[in-house]
Amino acid sequence: MTISSLFRQTLFFADLAANTSAPVPIDKWQLFWGASTGACVYILTTSYRYLVDRSFDPKYNAAYATRLVCGIVAGFILAQVSGFFISEGSPWAKVGPGVLALLGGFAAEAVEEVLKRMVAVFMAVVNGTGEQQSKVQLQEQKTNVADQQSKKTAALWQSLSTIPLDGVPPAVVSKLRAIQATL
Repeated sequence: MTISSLFRQTLFFADLAANTSAPVPIDKWQLFWGASTGACVYILTTSYRYLVDRSFDPKYNAAYATRLVCGIVAGFILAQVSGFFISEGSPWAKVGPGVLALLGGFAAEAVEEVLKRMVAVFMAVVNGTGEQQSKVQLQEQKTNVADQQSKKTAALWQSLSTIPLDGVPPAVVSKLRAIQATL
């Protein structure tokens, strides 16, 4: 890259900044460095107490490196999906994507929770709400209870029809027949 091409790019971005009606493109490097800075701040503040106590153990270096990568990815994600959950009237709408990337890099666990909630909303759209599922389950239970009651009624009717009625007073026989008729 020559100096003249760098100068032309600088003038191009200066013209974009001067023209307030033109949208400024999100620079991926801005997101990368914001997320990296947030992840590094988290790692340094976490490891600081071990350094002060002189109890830092190098065997955890892989965990710190993993946290750095997770922080960078979380920062990118938060900066990219922030438009879905930040309303335009909110004070957070004035925060730039680089700052959101920094926050996401620092708080990767918070970004994980945001993603879990977004997945839960998506699953509710696909599967329906819990209320709809509970209505379906209630209807299935009612159908099962009705089937069981029908089987019990049929068994009772069969039992009543097999009772020997020889020598039973006619009033008792007529009551049994009335019960059997209601079934």
